[in-house]
Amino acid sequence: MVYSLQIFCKDHHTPYHHHCKDVDSVTPPNPNITYRPSEPCEMCQLKDLTNVLCESCQRVYCMSHRTLEQHSCLILQVDKVEERTKKQQQVDAIKTAKTAVKGVAPKRRGAKSAAVERKVLLMKMKSKSEGPASVPFTERLFINILHGDGTPPPLNTYFHVSTMWTVGRCVDMIAEHLKLRNNNNRANMDALVMELNGTPLPMSQCLADLCESGDTVSMVYHAPS
Repeated sequence: MVYSLQIFCKDHHTPYHHHCKDVDSVTPPNPNITYRPSEPCEMCQLKDLTNVLCESCQRVYCMSHRTLEQHSCLILQVDKVEERTKKQQQVDAIKTAKTAVKGVAPKRRGAKSAAVERKVLLMKMKSKSEGPASVPFTERLFINILHGDGTPPPLNTYFHVSTMWTVGRCVDMIAEHLKLRNNNNRANMDALVMELNGTPLPMSQCLADLCESGDTVSMVYHAPS
């Protein structure tokens, strides 16, 4: 990039970084912004020194598409769906109250309503999940993790792993990230196990073959057998 007829590299292209004398006031760069100059914009495929990572959807955008509105960020869609769902729940509550007064049993919630709730949950997980940033977005498996010290209620964390990883590798990664005690490589110690619907998952099998994005798993300690 050129400033005052001088050429600078990507590390010194801003007036702040090369102490430009031709600019009266130089604002330091925002430390909360993660620049990704080597990655193309998700919208227009432009590679530029000003490309940044969106913290909400974890995708890279150029200067023209960096705001939430400009790239229709996933977090905005989550907010809209949550708002519609909340309004629908309020309407359903009013209908239920009216039918109860009339002595008519309320209708059971259908599969369509459950599917919408799962979709909302998955969108929220995609926008707020923790996990290794090195896993490509298209390769991520999003799960809801229940964990804790055994005292109810358990903690709840949205997490993403790779669809290519075994259960054992996912357990190690989750334990490291969430600071869970992990003695799986030691004999005669409690083993940290991942359970789905109360069933322990085999460590050597790929997690993506056993569950899908949106599922809830539990991190449980099993006594040595």
